[in-house]
Amino acid sequence: AMGIYRLYLLVTEIHIGVITKQSAQVFGVLMLLMFFFFPYYNTIDKVYKPREASVGAEYNTLSHYLQETVKGKHNLDGFKVCHDGYTGHLEYYVNKLNSMGVKITFNDPLSLQTGDKVIFNWESVLKTIESHYDFTVLDSYYNVKVIRIDGLKTNRTGSITENLLSAPGTTK
Repeated sequence: AMGIYRLYLLVTEIHIGVITKQSAQVFGVLMLLMFFFFPYYNTIDKVYKPREASVGAEYNTLSHYLQETVKGKHNLDGFKVCHDGYTGHLEYYVNKLNSMGVKITFNDPLSLQTGDKVIFNWESVLKTIESHYDFTVLDSYYNVKVIRIDGLKTNRTGSITENLLSAPGTTK
């Protein structure tokens, strides 16, 4: 700050040709504004226009989708929400939708049935569903997936249930 003040004094003391004392003072004030404007601008920009980190944005996309559903943009009647971890931020919207007459519940991805309509946003849930079920994607919104379960995933030797029942040590 002391260096900036000395520079201001130097500029205001210069009397070269057309530069008068008054124009030098104006130049000095403009120079001070230039030095201090950008840091204040950046601070104000961060405070009044915060940007969500990409992890936070990914975490909240399902909340945004449910919020849009509350506003009437989507129809999730009869859907099941599959979510890993904390669900407090989703419970508000699920409860709000239920109070509006939209039947929507939380469900474990391993207990889905054929015909279930599911909404989720985590990659881990997608991997679980991909490994256990055949499904059809109904909608996609950023990392939110809206799907319908078409049945248990089958492989060359039959369904998962048949493979589990025929494993050594199990009885049919």
